[in-house]
Amino acid sequence: MKQQFIEQVQVLMAVQQIKYTEDLFEKSNYMWLRRKKDEIVWMSNKDEFKIRQALNKVSIVEQNQVIKQLLTWVDENPCINPGRIPEKTVQFLDHAIANKIITEATFSRINSFRNSLRKFSIRHNRVQPKEILDGEKIASRVTFKEEPTIYQICE
Repeated sequence: MKQQFIEQVQVLMAVQQIKYTEDLFEKSNYMWLRRKKDEIVWMSNKDEFKIRQALNKVSIVEQNQVIKQLLTWVDENPCINPGRIPEKTVQFLDHAIANKIITEATFSRINSFRNSLRKFSIRHNRVQPKEILDGEKIASRVTFKEEPTIYQICE
């Protein structure tokens, strides 16, 4: 399934390259260049490796969702460079992995978290009533020497 997914991304890159060149040459006066053969766009080994690593962590259903997201993104941005498609694929796969982790993780409610902090804390966080009633604060004082010490840098 990984190879099929990567082939789909490569086909999408080729289609986007054709759209990109058609859009580019329709706006210019160089129609004779349009008859030339389109360049083949290759996915880099780095991007392919990242996609394969991300596909190990994603199910087939999530792969289909990523392909759908990628198709809608390409439809919304018709003038993008085809080299950005693998980068966006990795980004969508990372989002799918993060969503999978979040949905599988169990989170406790904040109240139970606070209670566990109270149980396991070493120091009490409560204010003692004696400190409130006394109201006297010990003033901090700074004292200086009678004769200050002067340092010099000698060369």
